[in-house]
Amino acid sequence: MFTASETPSVLGQVGPYQLERRLGAGGMGAVYLGRGPGGEQVAVKVIRPDLARHPQFRARFRREADAARRVQPFCTAAVVAADTEGPVPFIASEFVDGPSLHERIRRGGPLGPTDLHRLAVATATALAAIHAAGVVHRDLKPANVMLSPLGPRVIDFGIAVARDETAALTQHSGIIGTPAYMSPEQASGGAVGPASDIFAWAGLILAAATGRQPFGGPDTPVPLIIELILTETPALTGLDEPLRGLVERAFARDPAERPTAEELLLRLVGARPDGVAPVARPGPGNELDQDVSAMLATLAHARRGRGRRGTGRSLPRRRATRGQVALVTVIVAVLALAAVAVPLGLRADATADAALAEDLRETSRRIAAAAPRIASEDPAAAARIALAAVRAAPTPQARVALASLTGRALPKEKNYLWSAEPSPDGRLVATTSPNKTVRLWDVTASPPALLATAAHDASSYGVAFSPDGTVLATTGQDRVTRLWDVADRLAPLATMDGKDADSVMDVAFAPDGNRLATAGTDGTVHIWDVSDRRHPVPADVLSEHSDSVTAVRFSPDGQLLVTASKDDTVALWTLAPDTAPARVAIITGGGGIEGVAFSPDGRLLAVAANTDEATDEGADEVTLFDVEDPASPRRAGVAAVPADPGAEEFSAYYQTVAFSPDGLILAAGHATGEIVLWSVEDPARPAPLDRLPSDGVRQDVAFSADGGLLVTTANLLARLWTLDADAAAALVCADGQAPGLADRWARLLPDVPFADPCVT
Repeated sequence: MFTASETPSVLGQVGPYQLERRLGAGGMGAVYLGRGPGGEQVAVKVIRPDLARHPQFRARFRREADAARRVQPFCTAAVVAADTEGPVPFIASEFVDGPSLHERIRRGGPLGPTDLHRLAVATATALAAIHAAGVVHRDLKPANVMLSPLGPRVIDFGIAVARDETAALTQHSGIIGTPAYMSPEQASGGAVGPASDIFAWAGLILAAATGRQPFGGPDTPVPLIIELILTETPALTGLDEPLRGLVERAFARDPAERPTAEELLLRLVGARPDGVAPVARPGPGNELDQDVSAMLATLAHARRGRGRRGTGRSLPRRRATRGQVALVTVIVAVLALAAVAVPLGLRADATADAALAEDLRETSRRIAAAAPRIASEDPAAAARIALAAVRAAPTPQARVALASLTGRALPKEKNYLWSAEPSPDGRLVATTSPNKTVRLWDVTASPPALLATAAHDASSYGVAFSPDGTVLATTGQDRVTRLWDVADRLAPLATMDGKDADSVMDVAFAPDGNRLATAGTDGTVHIWDVSDRRHPVPADVLSEHSDSVTAVRFSPDGQLLVTASKDDTVALWTLAPDTAPARVAIITGGGGIEGVAFSPDGRLLAVAANTDEATDEGADEVTLFDVEDPASPRRAGVAAVPADPGAEEFSAYYQTVAFSPDGLILAAGHATGEIVLWSVEDPARPAPLDRLPSDGVRQDVAFSADGGLLVTTANLLARLWTLDADAAAALVCADGQAPGLADRWARLLPDVPFADPCVT
């Protein structure tokens, strides 16, 4: 993101095709308009060169080509050639000249009855062909239906799989697909089969009939969309019979109760359940009718041979999780240790000789790198080794290793969480949820204890403690910001109206605690004087964003405000005393901006952006800007991680971002649900530290002001990660002695003297 480099252009010759122009791009590569030797036009999909080096990505690309080839070309774009093994892997398919259904709806509104029926028949025909080939599409949506002159065509088999691969793939891939069109089993991270495509078909038809997506709206947060999928049934206003009845059945929560694609097709064209085709109808669409007739004959024969559903039983739901912590990169020291061994109880401090201090830091990094190697077989020993690393020197590598091995969770919620915020002293944690609830937890207790509960009138989103920890501010879909008394178990103090915003998404206190900024979905930012906690006063309104404001943050000195928006911009504002805020700079990205954070010294700004359908190579990054001169932000570095070649993701971007209070660690919550951490000791070259495990599709990240606690949220869980040695010792050393620890240490670190960090 925020870079001129895009998915590399390969305009020129690929296989037998001359590439003429780029049609679009995604997370794996780009699609070009190509021309064959005979002058025929084709769509050529090419893997990004950096991904083509990974055998796993080539395997995924090969699977896409195989899936597309297995499908008869009824209302799909036929594959005409593919080379997944050559230096430039590509798939060439029939070029569909026309807008997507998404573009048609956006520009022209809902479809009329005739076009809607034709769309329903064509897409049901395509699904029947896909399923008959033993393939599950898994991402049927308006953007993947092209409206060609010959009728609608279903495209993009990028995450399609063979039906017998689906369960195994889902278990290792997390949630895959486009949220608003997911089936309940897909949204909950379970295995998906052909019935999941039928649920998506119902959503697609409803969107075409009404002009709106089936669950939520364009600005609805993903966790709330998923909650709606799991708990609500869309209103079918705008649909007439017989289509209404078919869509209603296709929206059944139980996959076994949904019709098959064959049944949909038979009902749509008026055939009897025994598969006898109707008389061809006159009028437009003769080519489609001929395809349907041929398909019906094939399907009727297949149905008689294999029965109604085959594998149509209800599929089990499971939430995808990484389970064990796995390091993305192990930081291994390349310098030799000092000749004199360093006792593990020794700490580096300001009086230490510089060389000795560096030796201690290097020893700390080596010990930290060793701990995860035994985490799966002996987590208790691994945690003690990580604690020893922090005792040697509190390097970012050691603190993150310790956190990853001592993570614990708040009690599991019944509804999705949105945000979590630790109090400045790290003793309390506040959480918000799309089910309206605000909760306050004592995280010093074991297990953490619920202290108080409050609520908005609709979904609650943003949350922030005042710098002194006495007041909690929360925002919500009820268009208001509320202040709560922390000491009085969240007794209400004040309510501030978000005016014209449909929702107030984020909130932040200024360092002096007397000002509050809120972010609205109407594109405005409100600044409030909250020096009188019970009687807040409006101070300023910033209204230069053209889309929802997603995040607001004050600089550590309170002289700057940064605002981030879905309009693809970050704005920097000066807050001089007794003058109105003035915008001094705009940073433009490649997609809606999701999260921003100042470094503790105020010199760096971290920006996380959302391309939705990753449109360039930088989508999977957090960009660092030098804002020492706020009027001229300068790109300072990029925090990224090596791609996970085996990962399947429904999107590729970071949503939330935070610096540790010492400025040495950067944490970001990824759309897949992972927390990724970097060492930013050198901001120009952030070094990956770890990936904390995934619990769901959205992660929030926040450090306590004392630096001892990192809090993350995803789906139903809030997790606590301890980075402070003394606090972690209470968890790590609770079991007393650790038999066998010395032997494990000797095998891992033979040249470092052993001393149990839990023995004082």
